[in-house]
Amino acid sequence: MKDLFTPKVPDQPDAPAYGVVELQKLPRLNRAIYALNVGEEAPRWNKDLVIKRWADFTVKDEPLTNEYRYIYLASDGIKAVVKENVISIGEAISVNLPGKYSWPKWDPAPVMGHVLAPDGSQTAISRWFVSTRAQAETLRVEFDAVRIAENSLAGPFRMIYDRSEDRRIWNIKLRGTANKEGDWNSVGLHLRQKFRQGVGAPGEWTATATAPRWVPKKSDTPDEFDARPEIPIPIRALLPNETAKLGLSGVIMIMKDAASGGVVDQDAVLARVDKTTQQILREVSATIGN
Repeated sequence: MKDLFTPKVPDQPDAPAYGVVELQKLPRLNRAIYALNVGEEAPRWNKDLVIKRWADFTVKDEPLTNEYRYIYLASDGIKAVVKENVISIGEAISVNLPGKYSWPKWDPAPVMGHVLAPDGSQTAISRWFVSTRAQAETLRVEFDAVRIAENSLAGPFRMIYDRSEDRRIWNIKLRGTANKEGDWNSVGLHLRQKFRQGVGAPGEWTATATAPRWVPKKSDTPDEFDARPEIPIPIRALLPNETAKLGLSGVIMIMKDAASGGVVDQDAVLARVDKTTQQILREVSATIGN
């Protein structure tokens, strides 16, 4: 797998002018690239932090509170300037990427157990009806319910579980209203409802005393291509024959003069373009006149 997190000095472009991205020591990430290279989902976007689309994993073994210094290019409104940024190592190895977070899917394992009938036949226990006692107790608190109880089946049918299976069919007694006692509800089915958008996806329960319903919370995460300010990506130092200039719409361009080692003047470039254009127009006029 390609390592996208190891800083490298980009090759110096041969073109006389190029963008800041050519100087960046680390790639600009999105959620898909991060997941592909790290092997797991990028952390959920934190609205209290600035967007950060890069990570330097080469310093991951250093103390997280140590300083991480680097340079970047910015505009002061008149010209492009090289600035220094100081963040912590912890921030340097972290990302804060906008875009949709993929919550882990609720996918319970098959139940290691069965229902045993009087005739000796066995019926599988649905994985959607079982839960751990801890999950049942948590739901009881969320519902402010009366109590929980295990459904162990009465009569000739028996629930048989393997020793390794710690889940059971738990029911929860709702509190009900002043005029009506609450019903028994399946803990497993309510967990399935709560996690239908993924384990941990935000939301809240309504009508918990009588008919609990999970209402997902609308995401406040910005689009992946959100244009709000972000922590700048580290760049390499400019070479002696390079200079940064502010172009149209505030775009920073790197000017290069490979032949003399000097700097290409933007005004001189425009003058040459204008001279060439005028020459073409004269030649076209001469052709038409003949």
